Amino acid sequence: MAVILPSVYKDGTATVANGGIAVTGVGTLWAQAVLPGDFFGVHKGYAIRIASVESNTALTLSNPWPGTAQTTAAYEIMLQSDIARVQESTRQLLILLMGGNINAFAGLTGAADKAPYFTGSGTMALTDLKTKGRDIAASETLTALLAKLGPAHGGVMRAPSLSDVAMVDGDFNTLTYPGAYEISGSWANGPTSAAATTYTGMVIVYKRSDNAGYWQVWRSASTGRTSKRFTSTTNAASWPNAWISIEHQMAGTVSQSGGVPTGAIIEKGNSANGEYVKFGDGTLICMMGLDMSGQAIATARGALFGSAQFTWTYPAAFAIFTPKITYDFERNDGGILGGGSSLLKSLTTLNFHVWNSSSNPAGNNKLVGLSAVGRWY
Repeated sequence: MAVILPSVYKDGTATVANGGIAVTGVGTLWAQAVLPGDFFGVHKGYAIRIASVESNTALTLSNPWPGTAQTTAAYEIMLQSDIARVQESTRQLLILLMGGNINAFAGLTGAADKAPYFTGSGTMALTDLKTKGRDIAASETLTALLAKLGPAHGGVMRAPSLSDVAMVDGDFNTLTYPGAYEISGSWANGPTSAAATTYTGMVIVYKRSDNAGYWQVWRSASTGRTSKRFTSTTNAASWPNAWISIEHQMAGTVSQSGGVPTGAIIEKGNSANGEYVKFGDGTLICMMGLDMSGQAIATARGALFGSAQFTWTYPAAFAIFTPKITYDFERNDGGILGGGSSLLKSLTTLNFHVWNSSSNPAGNNKLVGLSAVGRWY
């Protein structure tokens, strides 16, 4: 006896709004019995093709329901035969074949390291797809892609937290993934200080392949100055080396960090105590000219004559060790010798007196030039 398959499905009830495409079922098994392409509404004399079946109780129509709204009402779905489905699939395939794309693809002759691409509507060609290109295409994450690219950078820099390489903002010590990044806002351990400071600029991170060497190069957007630092610590657990300025100003304020120059090359200044010149390497020179025409050099000191004691406060303080003092003495008394003697030196002052080979009363022209050479760090 032949088995007659049902031509309609009508179990349960269906709800659909007028003009709606969503149909909701109660007591239905649509996911098991109905397929896209079947027709809903034959119970009302309509045949609205089903676009999709979402579940046993939900389906979507291809066109709005033209009838009146029905709520948990009886319904019928006309099932298409397998022959009809095959015919429809065949028709759609023929449409694709006649569109030209498949013909264009079929007209290509494959070759090693080649990939097809469209050159226009219904036209295709082959292009090279070498090993590196396949590696890049196979990268599943940005981190994997960057590893394939190697030492390359292009495009606009982004903040570390927005660069998809698992870094956060706020601490220069944590920037260890190679690349170029935009820096703004409050950051700790930067070129200015270890405390959180506002920065605006960019930083480039370099890393050795064995994770045992990192360089950071910082470029300030506000000053245009560039600084760098280095660590050999694996995975950059610490940065023992201070930031070093690599674009020094010729003249300005000198500075240093841990014995490493970080400011200008030369700094000059003056006050009532004289002039000074500081150099970025730590050298400090202080100079002072004294007009002693109103002073007498008349106190007998053995075969020579000396002045009263004077104190010179340097225009800039020395550090580490007391400076070396040089005297330059000019006079018009006919004496054959003149100079100065240091009595007590410190990092900030010099006690001295001047002497002459003959008694030199007040009123005679006599000038003393003092210079002190040492270090400011």
